[in-house]
Amino acid sequence: MREYHPKFKNSEGKKEELSESELRRQYDAMVEQQIENNKQRAVNSFVKSLGWITIPLPICILPTKN
Repeated sequence: MREYHPKFKNSEGKKEELSESELRRQYDAMVEQQIENNKQRAVNSFVKSLGWITIPLPICILPTKN
């Protein structure tokens, strides 16, 4: 199994190794953000789909009543 030594550059440009708990915290935050983005994307898609139905609906209904 490969060992991975994660590093990042701090404000001074020096590389620092991240601890396992810090990596886990960052990963969990990233996963949580991705889930929220997917939920928001689904809501936006649903609203957009409703718009394609409700906006033309009065145009189709009004001429048939006359």
